[in-house]
Amino acid sequence: MLIMIRLYFVLFCLILNGCGAGSVSKPIQVLNAESYSQEAIQAYQNEDWLKAQRLFNKALSLYQSMDDRHAVLSSHINLVEVALAIGNKELAYKQLKLADEIVRVDGLKAYKPRITLLNALVLMQYKQTSKAEYLLQSVLPVYVGGKDNVIPSHIQIAAIATQTEIAFQQKNNESLWVSRYEQALGKLDHKQIDSDARLLRFQSKLFSKQEQYGQAIDKLEQALLAYKNNLSRSGIAATLLELGKMYQKQDDNLHAVDYFKRSIVVYRSLGKTKKVSIITDMIYQIEEAIGH
Repeated sequence: MLIMIRLYFVLFCLILNGCGAGSVSKPIQVLNAESYSQEAIQAYQNEDWLKAQRLFNKALSLYQSMDDRHAVLSSHINLVEVALAIGNKELAYKQLKLADEIVRVDGLKAYKPRITLLNALVLMQYKQTSKAEYLLQSVLPVYVGGKDNVIPSHIQIAAIATQTEIAFQQKNNESLWVSRYEQALGKLDHKQIDSDARLLRFQSKLFSKQEQYGQAIDKLEQALLAYKNNLSRSGIAATLLELGKMYQKQDDNLHAVDYFKRSIVVYRSLGKTKKVSIITDMIYQIEEAIGH
């Protein structure tokens, strides 16, 4: 879910500071902060989140020493994104509170939709789905007669994806939100590979709900290929895990365990030790059942 919003938002760090703009000489502190931010963005794109976190923190310290409020805000927001990617909900909440305070005190209303979306994502990490859904209402497009007649923003795309995830969790209006997500992506003038892959995974869930497992697996295989072409390891890991679960539903334990093991390798490369432990337990339970 979180990969919907990462790269677009993280680039704000560069935009705010005008990296590469003009030939005006800048103080060394500013150049160092910008360098840390650029390295952090590269690490984030490589899904080396711990390195990204360390570098964003270095940039944050320098921006705080210069009292650059916009850059401090941008750094806090980027650290929220990193914390969510790592799975550290407490750190995400802490950084979000700091960012929200700057937005409120400085009256930076343009940032409010982004802060609202991040608040919803953090609430979902705390399993407060109803509160997250309530917050999303102010970010989602306005649907008149069931249709949204405007081109959605990047934040709205992420909000629709999040609401679609909520629909599946609540088992309510899944088809409607998958359709809205597909329509929203269709309005963009350029392809978003990870977003398109996420749509395929949503469509797979719909087929699975109808017990059409062949079509569900086909959608997941398409998503897996897209993630591999885009080298999105988090997407690859999540899709391998979903494929394993899909085969498990059909009592095809051989393929289920194979996909689970492959997902473990990728999750381990991302430092997702908790996820590795959960999937390892799933494999153990399958093998125990087979043994008995």
